[in-house]
Amino acid sequence: MDTPHSPPPDPSEFLDDPRRQPLEIDTQQRRGPAVFRWLTIGMEHLIAALLVALIVSVSANVIGRALLNHSLPWADELARMLFIWL
Repeated sequence: MDTPHSPPPDPSEFLDDPRRQPLEIDTQQRRGPAVFRWLTIGMEHLIAALLVALIVSVSANVIGRALLNHSLPWADELARMLFIWL
């Protein structure tokens, strides 16, 4: 047996409630614990270093193949490993 449900309350009636306090979140001051900030900075630096190493490795291999007709045997494997870690 179905019972009729009352319609949901109108949200505007809650907005006029004098007891309602605004939600104040200061995003400039509350950014999380310092551990997470330092962890994020460290990870960004690690990713940047891996990306630079990947670019240097691939560029050295391309230049070696194109100009010197000799590729570096370790450059391709290093590029693969760095790409996986990225």
